[in-house]
Amino acid sequence: MRKYILYALFPVVLAAIIMGCGNKEDLKGDVIATVNGEPVYAKDVEWSIELNKKRDPMFKLTPLTFKEQVDMIIDKKLLIQEARKEKLDRTERFVSTIQSFWEQTLIRDLMDQRSRNIVSSIKVSESEIEGYYKNISHQKVFQVLRTADKEKVSRLVLKDPKDIEWEETVGPITYDDASAVMKKAFAFSEGRMKVIEDGGTYFLFFVKSDKSIPLGPLADIRNKIGEKIMNDRKNEMFDGWLGSVRRKATIDINSSVMKGMSSKYEDQE
Repeated sequence: MRKYILYALFPVVLAAIIMGCGNKEDLKGDVIATVNGEPVYAKDVEWSIELNKKRDPMFKLTPLTFKEQVDMIIDKKLLIQEARKEKLDRTERFVSTIQSFWEQTLIRDLMDQRSRNIVSSIKVSESEIEGYYKNISHQKVFQVLRTADKEKVSRLVLKDPKDIEWEETVGPITYDDASAVMKKAFAFSEGRMKVIEDGGTYFLFFVKSDKSIPLGPLADIRNKIGEKIMNDRKNEMFDGWLGSVRRKATIDINSSVMKGMSSKYEDQE
């Protein structure tokens, strides 16, 4: 039973410690209890209740479960106090765990916020839905070659596809299963060869085969297609935003360390 309580308390303990590192003004309010002089705020209990509701949809708030939440937070306070007495809050493992939890929470909240902003700006047109419908009605096989050399790919695109040493053959593959850059090649018909640039890499695509797939009426899947387009656009815009942030940042790579670490994995390929 004690082991179960410890597991249940762990995420609450982590969050409480992180909250404790923030602005104390945010925690002011009604004090529901004190533990060795340390206050337990009503906000702490409310937050714990909301967390339990998210973790367990069957959770019901009653006078009994409310008291259990208060007791759990009191136990949490006692455990933290005892851990501090043992100076466990100064260990490298503890600090690393807190930092990782904090970073993941910040990244998740940022991505949620950016996604909401992006979605509110996206409008899906009827022509986009019809174009998507057309693309998913095909299953294709691609021969692919990628390079950072623009001049090389410019020469290759003029050659007969049979004379090119392709990097890989992909497919049969549907539009929904294709990568973002490969989706751009779905507009090409069988026998066509085209260069697509993406992030400084040049992709040479050759459509080796193109097979039609029977679909139901567009009206039956219009909403689903709209959602997929929205999701693709959201991911594309988020990647674009992150790329912009990266370009503005000052990033220094230690090439000697990078090369040394990278070489460890060469034999594993």
